[in-house]
Parts: sequence; structure tokens; C-alpha cells
Amino acid sequence: MTPKKTINLIKREKIMSRKRSISDAAILRKARSIFVEKGYTVSTQIIANSLSITQPVLFQRFESKNNLFTKSLELKGMPHWFKLLKKGPVKESYEEEIRTTIDHLYDFFEANHVSFVTLASSGLPKNEYPKEHGNFITILISELSQWFYRCGQKYKTKNINGHALALIVIGGIQSDILVSNITKKKIKTVSKESIASEITRLIFESTKNESFVPSKNNEVLQQK
Repeated sequence: MTPKKTINLIKREKIMSRKRSISDAAILRKARSIFVEKGYTVSTQIIANSLSITQPVLFQRFESKNNLFTKSLELKGMPHWFKLLKKGPVKESYEEEIRTTIDHLYDFFEANHVSFVTLASSGLPKNEYPKEHGNFITILISELSQWFYRCGQKYKTKNINGHALALIVIGGIQSDILVSNITKKKIKTVSKESIASEITRLIFESTKNESFVPSKNNEVLQQK
């Protein structure tokens, strides 16, 4: 056997060994990082090379580039906190309930902001998005609005416009994360902790300790 054939044989053996040992989760993690950095148009050959496998091996695991792309960008950590949001409020303290919910939202958007951005810039039609992405933000705004309405009932707050508060919370959190991702650093002197605390304080102080009267906005939401 010639040296060249020997080298090729060794390479094939390494690839076969890698094929057997690498997990789908490891492939998706690597694919996600590359898609986020380079966008949808990146060649799957680059992804395969980074994993030390061949393109055919990659497509044995994931049937197409679209399949690999969408699966790698599936939302992280949604079921747990989303169920808590739909169930809540549960805390005895109104302020603690607000802060806990904002912390869940912050963690979620920190983990998934780049997925939303990468999908939006991919050019794929929305019907090809991962199922849970779909109309997720619209659904989240509706659920958060309902949560604010229930907070009003439980804690006897003043009149709450849940839809407006939901937009304020989501917008505030995403703006901070967007700036951090663009600049690759936090704005000087402003931490995640301080932003979450300030959003909590503003909502708590502006809505506490008055008789609760449902707004028309929330009455409509409650009927849906």
C-alpha cells in the first residue's frame, strides 16, 4: 500500500470513528455557533469540517441544510418558565412575583436572542421556522398581558394595562441584550441585575396599592 493510500485510509477510519462517537446534540451546538456567526448562507462543508466529519455523514443525521439550521436554532429553556408564567402569579409578594418573572424572561432572551436574529436574517419563510418560534413573541405578549391581569386580581393593584406593560418589559430586556450583542460588552455601569431591578421597581411602584379595575384592553384579552 502506498503512503498516500495509507494516509487516506487513516483519515477514513478517523471519520468513521468520529461518526460513531459524536452526538446529535454536539452537532447542533457546533452548527448553531457557526450559523450565528456566519449566517444561513454558510456552507455545510464548513460545519462538517469543524466537526471532523464528512457532509454525507452530516446529512445522514440531518436530512437537509434547512433541517440542520432550524433544529440548531430551536428555543432553549422555554417549557419550564413558560408554564410558570401561565400558572402565575404564585408568590405572596407582588414585587417578588414581578422580579421572578423578569428574571425568567431575561434568562430566556439571553439564551435565545441570537436565534431570533439569525432566523429573521436567514430569508426563510416563517412556515419553515422551528415550530415554537412561529408567532412566539405575539403569544408571549398575550400570555404576559394575562399574567399582569391576574397579578392585578391577586395583589389588588391599580388599573393595569397588561398589553402595554408586557411590551415595556420585553422591549426593555431585548434592548439591553441587543446592545450587548452588537457591542460585545455591557454598557458601562449597567448590569443585568440593575436593569432587572429597575424594571421591577418601575412596574411595582406604578401599579401597587390601589383598587383594581380591569382595563378594557385586559377584558378583551381575558375573553379570548
